[in-house]
Amino acid sequence: MSPTNTKPWWQSLTIWGGLGQLLVLGAGIASGVAPDPTDTANASSAVIEIATGIFALLGILGRFRATKKIG
Repeated sequence: MSPTNTKPWWQSLTIWGGLGQLLVLGAGIASGVAPDPTDTANASSAVIEIATGIFALLGILGRFRATKKIG
């Protein structure tokens, strides 16, 4: 693959999706609210799970849409 067929890492949806997941998870752990699927009464836990899911989908979508390597 030629060097002109690459893109910087910050233009990758896959990278942003993964970073978003790490940030949401880290914020949840730092606040003492770890995602717990058995605790349906905790709204913070639900928000963390939803945000993590959105970023996971962003990462998956980015991988399918990718046409260039990160370089």
